[in-house]
Amino acid sequence: MNILVAITSYGSGNDAYLNQVVQQYRGMNHEVDIVILSNVLKPVPAGAELIVGIPNKDPWSLPFSHKRVFADRANKYDLFIYSEDDMLVTGDHVAAFFEVSAVLGDDECAGFLRIEYGADGSISYPDAHRQFHWDPGSLRMRGEHVFACFTCEHAACYMLTRDQLQRAIESGGFMVEPHQGKYDLACTAATDPYTQCGLTKVVCISDLRRFQVHHLSNKYVGTSFSLDEDDFQRQVEAMLEIGTGERMRSELLLGPETLTRCRWFKDYNEQPRDEILSLLPDGMRNLLSIGCGFGSLEGLLVQKGVAVVGIPLDSIISVCAEARGVKTLVGDLDTAWNEVADERFDCILIPNLLHLIRDPQKVLNTCTNLLSETGCIIFTVPNFNYLGTLWRGIRGVPGYSVFGDYDKTGIYRTSPQVVRAWLKSCDLVASSAIDVVPASVHLPSGMLTRLAAPLLAKELVIRAHKRRIASRNEVMTRQVLKRTSQFSPDQFQSKNIQN
Repeated sequence: MNILVAITSYGSGNDAYLNQVVQQYRGMNHEVDIVILSNVLKPVPAGAELIVGIPNKDPWSLPFSHKRVFADRANKYDLFIYSEDDMLVTGDHVAAFFEVSAVLGDDECAGFLRIEYGADGSISYPDAHRQFHWDPGSLRMRGEHVFACFTCEHAACYMLTRDQLQRAIESGGFMVEPHQGKYDLACTAATDPYTQCGLTKVVCISDLRRFQVHHLSNKYVGTSFSLDEDDFQRQVEAMLEIGTGERMRSELLLGPETLTRCRWFKDYNEQPRDEILSLLPDGMRNLLSIGCGFGSLEGLLVQKGVAVVGIPLDSIISVCAEARGVKTLVGDLDTAWNEVADERFDCILIPNLLHLIRDPQKVLNTCTNLLSETGCIIFTVPNFNYLGTLWRGIRGVPGYSVFGDYDKTGIYRTSPQVVRAWLKSCDLVASSAIDVVPASVHLPSGMLTRLAAPLLAKELVIRAHKRRIASRNEVMTRQVLKRTSQFSPDQFQSKNIQN
């Protein structure tokens, strides 16, 4: 078999990894030609071809160079492999790819996941971060193999057969100028075959070990861009249970997957945040978490003796919350409401979700009816009146220019005014409101801070109670909310966060 490998290698910082990667290819029982794409002239392993130059002035466009190499040599090879210079693709990866490709459909392409190793030998998954997750509806049986889609198509490498490459080229989405959208430039170059060429990346979860590629730099170990093996394997097992009928399929977020929606994602691994922890009521006995992900915050509360019920984002991610002691209600919101209809909660938590669901006001209203007499609702939403967001929209930055039409964008344009209207319609009173301001923003002082808050806050964190139990201070808050375009000066708090 003839294989063409194109490796992106910017500068010389990863040359030690590059040599290791090339050595691995040289050890394969195939005819392998290797092209190294770099921005600088540098020594490369013997027998490898070096092509110097970047497509445009942006250095991150370098990965797009491999497309011309593949297109010019499309009829000369049986397999085409693209990777970054620290991805250790092995002969077994090639064998596994061809083995499963024999049972996949014409529009399906076997893909890989990156893994990294910690100092103690533990495995982590750097592509399982932020909004990326297993798609519960993507499970498919092909022969003896089980496949599923992970919503992060990027793995810093991909393989295409000659037929698949030809299909990608003919689609018109492969030979394109450097661009970015869902991913940055470097990642987009490695995902275009899946995102705009008619191919669907599927991962073989019934033999996942053979579809994991070592990211030699291990640069994300221990960071927020890393998920440990236990949590990841729990999800894989849950996906397999859907295939056997042992687990139901459910998803909470069913809106359209648009570029705008990607910009304001729901983090599946939300960590405990000071802004939320500071608003949790003292002495609470129970809490309902709507849009529960990995359950990091919820698990912390369980350890403190709080009975936590979670309505998970989907029936896959729920296993991670369950492992942390959270009782989960798997299903859609209507099913969950029926299960907790007779319960009353001291706190209901809705982090970063209301702007992504079709009827947020209905959710808030239902939550109001589930509160204990002195209970509260804590929720967070992005502030689309934030100056940075408005400016990007004016400039036409992709993902920032269209808001308001949920059917097109999958997102609601939340702001202090919108939140105020929600609270009023649900007979709620805001007892606390935190304007989360980026660390890069220099806050003015005094009254200027209060007036500027709606434009400087990137996110809003709200705690609300039932109107009928509002204290005298909360009545004052309500009066201020009616008069101004921001939350109460008495309740105003600012928090610095990193962009």
